[in-house]
Amino acid sequence: GWAGMSTHHCITLSVRDSAGLLDATAGMELGAPYAAPMAAHSYAQALQQAPRPLRIALVEQVGPWPTSSQSLEAVRQAARLCESLGHRVTSAQLPVVLPAFLDQVFTIIGASTRNYLDLLGQLRGTPVQPGELEARTRIILRDKGAVSGAQYAAAVEWIHAFGRQMALFMRDHDVILSPTLTREPAPIGELDLQDDSLRLDELIERFHSYSPFTALFNASGQPAMSVPLYWSANGLPMGAHFAARFGEDATLLALAAQLEQAQPWRQRVAPVNACVGGAFAPAT
Repeated sequence: GWAGMSTHHCITLSVRDSAGLLDATAGMELGAPYAAPMAAHSYAQALQQAPRPLRIALVEQVGPWPTSSQSLEAVRQAARLCESLGHRVTSAQLPVVLPAFLDQVFTIIGASTRNYLDLLGQLRGTPVQPGELEARTRIILRDKGAVSGAQYAAAVEWIHAFGRQMALFMRDHDVILSPTLTREPAPIGELDLQDDSLRLDELIERFHSYSPFTALFNASGQPAMSVPLYWSANGLPMGAHFAARFGEDATLLALAAQLEQAQPWRQRVAPVNACVGGAFAPAT
């Protein structure tokens, strides 16, 4: 669980489906060390009424990597749509230095990965060998797989402190809006990694320069969603990424339903599809 930084949900065609699945799975597991508060009403109910006018913080860049003109246009178009629906959008900067944040995150990931591989070795009765692992995992283990207990504890405390900083930031904002990615969705294989001679900072730049926004909310514990409101010149969806306060999933879902009604996306399909020889095959 990466000290609470990882969780699972879904990618759906509609806001209704996301709310329905969350209603079916929400709640605290017995003894869980991390849990979000239960909503007072079902998430499906949250879709029935438009959200109150929200204070939306528009964040166009985080970290040292530039956001492409296409991603900027996508998020600015999303901001204009929000304003047309009665929400107030103001530009903002998040209270985080991304390289320092990612260093702490990978300390937690490295220690957790080492622990998990040790467990797998115990379960099967023979240690996991480096040759069985992806190059990305070998790089992480080489740089962060032998951190001390004190380093791990310090990283967890750093992330907890970051969560508190974000909670303070959210006193002045109801929702954060940013691009989902800094550029157009990558072709299949572009982010494959075979070279384990890369340094960890090179690996981080390769992957997180492409997606620097989303991991912040894994760490802070805030609910977040990516909504396909804009399409690139090549016909690919460019996500607008929204995050709300800890425990306020219903606010996000109500906003998503409002955006979906104002600018429907369900019938829009990219002209390429990974499932059928690289070409979209319409359903019959």
